[in-house]
Amino acid sequence: MERQMKGKNVNEEKLFYSDTFIRNAVLKFPFKNTAIWGQFVNHFKEHQLKAGDAYDLLCGAILSERILTEESFCATCAVWNKQLLLCSSCKKEKYCSVRCQRLHWPIHKTTCIKRSQTSKNQNGDKQH
Repeated sequence: MERQMKGKNVNEEKLFYSDTFIRNAVLKFPFKNTAIWGQFVNHFKEHQLKAGDAYDLLCGAILSERILTEESFCATCAVWNKQLLLCSSCKKEKYCSVRCQRLHWPIHKTTCIKRSQTSKNQNGDKQH
């Protein structure tokens, strides 16, 4: 009986360390403006995770079909939604709400402006 308890404690300890490692890796992830990072953060905030859940979440996010098709994710909070709002200027970035669009604007405006200027230049070249 003592041997079984020790085994369980060792397994729980391993799960604790692997979860801690995964959580720290997520926090240090350099690409914070990606859907996968947003999903991790949202899931960690919304759920009380038990030992081993971080690993399951990591595997699920990597293998998830929703991760592979980012067209259904909010550019700000990475919430998955089939009906997203498009940026009115470039029609490229997608948002779940006006609030998320406003929060993302300082980051998006440089690429949005470049896209709109490029399309204007291309249209102008075609007209001349």
